[in-house]
Amino acid sequence: MALKYTLAVLKLVIVLLWPISVSAAVVTGTIDPFVGITGMHVLVLSIISTLSGLTALTIRIDSELKKAENATLPRPALFVSSHMLGSWLAGVLAVAVSQQSDFGVWAQISVVIVASFTGAKFVEKMSEFYIGKITKE
Repeated sequence: MALKYTLAVLKLVIVLLWPISVSAAVVTGTIDPFVGITGMHVLVLSIISTLSGLTALTIRIDSELKKAENATLPRPALFVSSHMLGSWLAGVLAVAVSQQSDFGVWAQISVVIVASFTGAKFVEKMSEFYIGKITKE
């Protein structure tokens, strides 16, 4: 019972930290990479990010089921939600990087597709790149 309570509290804290961290990023950022993004832009890139993430998820599930002896995924809801949240986070990061780099529409779509497909790996590589730039200065 205590483990379930602890897990529920941890989930709540994590959910509450997301808006705070995003708000802090917006307040501390000097250049807003999201200026000029329309509702249609958000809708199209969200659909593209979702489709790319679902494609990667399908490939990953297929791979996991081929490896599994009992042909079931452990905790499928967690497996799917963590994968898709990683894809969407990578998609948002890709939009920010693309906007800040003044990419054209097709380049931005391409970056979002690749980022959402690779998910957490994209976020990790971008973090290493930008943190490396900051620490070298």
